[in-house]
Amino acid sequence: LEKLTARYFGVEDAIVFGMGFATNALNLPSLLGPNCMVVSDEKNHASIILGLRLSGATIKVFKHNNMRDLERVLRDGICYGNTKNGGKPWSKVMIIVEGIFSMEGSIVRLPEVVALKKKYKAYLYLDEAHSVGAMGSHGRGVTDYY
Repeated sequence: LEKLTARYFGVEDAIVFGMGFATNALNLPSLLGPNCMVVSDEKNHASIILGLRLSGATIKVFKHNNMRDLERVLRDGICYGNTKNGGKPWSKVMIIVEGIFSMEGSIVRLPEVVALKKKYKAYLYLDEAHSVGAMGSHGRGVTDYY
């Protein structure tokens, strides 16, 4: 199943979880730690919020799908650094969004998020749980849609 999934998405490898909630709750703590800053959309799913809390990362929230606010939060967080650690730079900065936000059905403004990710040299975690099969000409989610 994992090889088939990877082939379908055109990626090197894939991991399949039996439950979407567990995917976020278990993966995020393995990707993030106490010296990381996460910039999370205010409408992200509860599984993302739980995973972030378990990770120990510093969580900053931006207004839903608001790219000006996302940039403000990124810029301020990077400029001030980790205030718990004397203002030292973060070991990792990650933006977390959903493809289709499960709580209301809006679509992420992915091209703009990717532009900010590149500008601020951040990582991007994109939860496509609700967009795969629903978006894009091949049903591969918002990455296929845009």
